[in-house]
Amino acid sequence: MRYQRNPTRLRPRGNFIRCFEEARGEFVKFVCDDDVLAPACVEQLVDAFRRAPDVTLATSRRARIDEAGVRLPDLPATFPIVGESSVIAGYTLANAMLMAGLNTVGEPSTVLFRKSDFTDAALGYFHFNGAPGRGVIDMVMWASLLLKGNAVYLHECISFRNHTGQRQSDPATRHLSIASIRELQAAWLALGLHERQAPDQILARRFPTGDDDWRAQRVRGFAARRVSG
Repeated sequence: MRYQRNPTRLRPRGNFIRCFEEARGEFVKFVCDDDVLAPACVEQLVDAFRRAPDVTLATSRRARIDEAGVRLPDLPATFPIVGESSVIAGYTLANAMLMAGLNTVGEPSTVLFRKSDFTDAALGYFHFNGAPGRGVIDMVMWASLLLKGNAVYLHECISFRNHTGQRQSDPATRHLSIASIRELQAAWLALGLHERQAPDQILARRFPTGDDDWRAQRVRGFAARRVSG
């Protein structure tokens, strides 16, 4: 384990870039200081890559908790994408996430990916097709990775976020994030990939059975979004 302290404040983007560049292992798993992982979280996500080596991203259901660790109700973004652990066709998951403007994949602490699948971004870390993704760095990363391969989604909740006092609650931060999501959507539309799949549907197959029978299904959280909205 190596500990490094930034001599000056790098802010979120600079901090993520430095963490990524300092990482020496095969996989990258960001963990923000206000998030909590289940004891076997990393083990289960790495095992997902062993069982489905063609994927470029492994994630899971996550939950919100308060300062005492008490679980809070799901939001549309934290509602499970599918009803069971699945392999999801990458471009369909990116399409659903970006077209809805809803981070259904997870925050940085939720996801694990291979460092080699992201190194070709060179100096363009955390940009997607020209969109910088200010305030939505995670969505930029996931969109880039999901264009290269599929995703494993574990239905078990193994990642937890303490939402009390997070900077995402700040109105200025939320305004910046909304504007960045609009830029991301424009970049995605420019690629024309939204025409391949309905924006509220994904292609998925059961994990880890190895069943190659892809099935189109609706993202479950979108129904929750309409009910809550």
